[in-house]
Amino acid sequence: MLLNHHILVKKKCKYPKCSSFSISIYGQNNLCRHHVESLCHLSNTPNIFNTLRCNSTVSLTRYCKHLYCNSHFRTLIFKCSSTNCETLRYNNVLCYDKLWYCDKHKLDHSKFLANMFFIFKKKSLPPEIVFSIWNKHFKNNRIIFT
Repeated sequence: MLLNHHILVKKKCKYPKCSSFSISIYGQNNLCRHHVESLCHLSNTPNIFNTLRCNSTVSLTRYCKHLYCNSHFRTLIFKCSSTNCETLRYNNVLCYDKLWYCDKHKLDHSKFLANMFFIFKKKSLPPEIVFSIWNKHFKNNRIIFT
């Protein structure tokens, strides 16, 4: 039995008075191109492909209180996020802060674990469970960004 799975899904824009539609991968994004461009923090900056066009086929990414379309967020992770490092990104594994770092500048995961212990201590979660969550998070390649 064949299921009818459409990769690109057309939806009405989520803004009530907007008559435009979004066309996105599996319906991930419910904003039309105009609204994606109006919300993307770098919409007036060339993206990773050196164009001023926003990518509206996937959902916007929130980073540091700003929203970015897929192609503009990729400009943020085009090279190592460490200051003055020019190493170009060579894999799709992002760090826990959603940025990419070369092997030399990868962030120390123990700080992330310490923060998790601090946060979950307030919720009375046992340290063994916090460590288990942390361990699964990092065994699953943290964040994969394609």
